[in-house]
Amino acid sequence: MERKEFHVDFIRQQDPRRRTLRRAAYSAAGLGGMLAITLLLSNLKPAAPAVERDSVWVDTVKRGPMLRQVRGLGTLVPEEVRWIPAATEGRVERFSKKFGLQTSETRKTAEKAAKAAQAATKAAAAKKAKAAKAAKAAAKPPKKEKTEPATA
Repeated sequence: MERKEFHVDFIRQQDPRRRTLRRAAYSAAGLGGMLAITLLLSNLKPAAPAVERDSVWVDTVKRGPMLRQVRGLGTLVPEEVRWIPAATEGRVERFSKKFGLQTSETRKTAEKAAKAAQAATKAAAAKKAKAAKAAKAAAKPPKKEKTEPATA
């Protein structure tokens, strides 16, 4: 018996220019598709969230106070506790007034302090303006006097 050889792999003869053109066409088509999808998605409007109609109150908007009353079990706990250190050490032995309560004496004291702060601010602004004016005057070069040439 005779033995025959079979060649399974065949060498393809391709034009490199044709292969480059095909790759460029596929790339252009892919970029065009991505551009079209991007444009379509950018023109979409955001969808409204879905809510059951029974859980929503539908009414017209009215001007006025908005009261909110909430009831719940448990205790109120602050989210953040801020400790403000005192300039000197000390101990509180008793509270004579409730926190946040303004009496006539404290109100008058606060008003006096506010007026004093405003006066101090105005005085500082005037002093600054005066110093700036003096600095500007000191920075100007002295005027040169004109001298006439001597005539013979």
